[in-house]
Amino acid sequence: MKKATTRLAIASSLLAALAMSCVGQLDNSSPGGGPGSDPGGDPGNGSGSGSGSGSGSGSDAENAIADPLSPMLGFKTGQAQHTALCARQLGDAVAKAFCATATQPPLTSVVAVQQLVGLDFKAGNTANGRNGNPAFVLTGHSTSLVTHFTSAINPRVIIFTPPSSTGRVNNPSPLASFTAMGFVRGEQFIELVSNDPTANGGKGDLNFFLLRFDQACNATAAGCSIDDLLTPKVEAGFTSYSLYSEADLANTIFDCQQCHQSAGTSSPKVLRMQELQNPWGHFFRNNRANGQAMLADFGAAHATTETYGGIPGAAITNSDPAQLEGLVENQGFKAQPNEFNTGQLLDKGTSTGWLALYGNAEAGKTIPAPYHENRVSDPTKLSAATTAYQAAAAGTAPLTLDIREIFPDAALQDLQFRPASALVTAGNGRGILVQMCQQCHNPSLDQTLTRARFDVTKLDTMAPAEKQKAITRLNLPVESSRKMPPPRFRELSPAEIQLVTQELMK
Repeated sequence: MKKATTRLAIASSLLAALAMSCVGQLDNSSPGGGPGSDPGGDPGNGSGSGSGSGSGSGSDAENAIADPLSPMLGFKTGQAQHTALCARQLGDAVAKAFCATATQPPLTSVVAVQQLVGLDFKAGNTANGRNGNPAFVLTGHSTSLVTHFTSAINPRVIIFTPPSSTGRVNNPSPLASFTAMGFVRGEQFIELVSNDPTANGGKGDLNFFLLRFDQACNATAAGCSIDDLLTPKVEAGFTSYSLYSEADLANTIFDCQQCHQSAGTSSPKVLRMQELQNPWGHFFRNNRANGQAMLADFGAAHATTETYGGIPGAAITNSDPAQLEGLVENQGFKAQPNEFNTGQLLDKGTSTGWLALYGNAEAGKTIPAPYHENRVSDPTKLSAATTAYQAAAAGTAPLTLDIREIFPDAALQDLQFRPASALVTAGNGRGILVQMCQQCHNPSLDQTLTRARFDVTKLDTMAPAEKQKAITRLNLPVESSRKMPPPRFRELSPAEIQLVTQELMK
């Protein structure tokens, strides 16, 4: 996969259900292991858990590889990956749909993927979760894998099997089988999750997947442009794809367990929805003020005739977070880690309640909290992005402005893309390291993974050689596949990198 041309597009080319990660293993040796095994090395930004071979030499050429799932790093692709995945004989609906035939299904669009897994929209039907349609919701802010790329103008869609009931659930009625997918433009992948009712002795379990696809632009010298990635073009014209399970992703920056099994490998996996309750902050909904604001920002750029994420444009205003809450709660996940109570926290500024959630994430205990204000965009940047997208939609000019770069500069710390100002002012390199990396490098990790060797909670007893690997990774250029922390999630200034380096040199 060739790198795209802007800083965020470079981060996008790193490919990011609902999960979030910091940095992968720190070894420079060859991978050599199969999916889910301890590969003994990191020839990419947290990758190396796939099958096959890779040089793993730490060379400049290797560092230039921006795709952590590249076959050059030992990852199988296409039919070879299909064969390996299906050999595991997983019992969930996604695996069954893809593995119904020995040959990889020919999929060329987002809609085709939805059709395969039973989440497609019926012609002329704009209903949400009724009359044969799947349930769906759009969100203008995300704390998931795609946190840095989601906004009201470029929302994340979540499409799923309609739940037994919607909204607050007091008497759960779980579905025997369900499927959900997540997608945001600018990313050449689709997230999928489904439950396997036969797992754990019949108790059931969740299986997470990442479908990574290529477009024709990937094969060109210039690579994929902003126009290729952030307009309807990204939803069709797939030239190839590979489906990876959570076992393949375990030692990569896409590790699902960091969000969905954060209490450790012996704990149950969970569905996440931090803004679980009415009025469901940052979710599109046509009868809540916060949801209406998201819809207005989206509608200013996108015509009702434009399909987005496979959802018919005329159906977008029917986005309903109560459907997602119903699925999450009916399936037994009413208790959410670090839940953001919208009614108490949204548009309340840096309230005491929000600061408590922020503090949990700053201490490396949880994923970041959602932003405390409804709009997660700078008005001037949003206006420019809207105008640029309108021109592209009208065919008067290709999209050249990265419409994802609309976050307010002053909000980057509250969004935890940047470290807390108090840590920086105090010169607290250890605190910065904890906030930026401990979520992904902690004792709850599968200890067979090589990135578990870099445990931020054990800095005082960590081998100097392991710390030196981290220092090297911190100082790599932003386009490197080995950059620590990955630009997809975090960014440090040169001065902040120096503070962390000084801490690691102790």
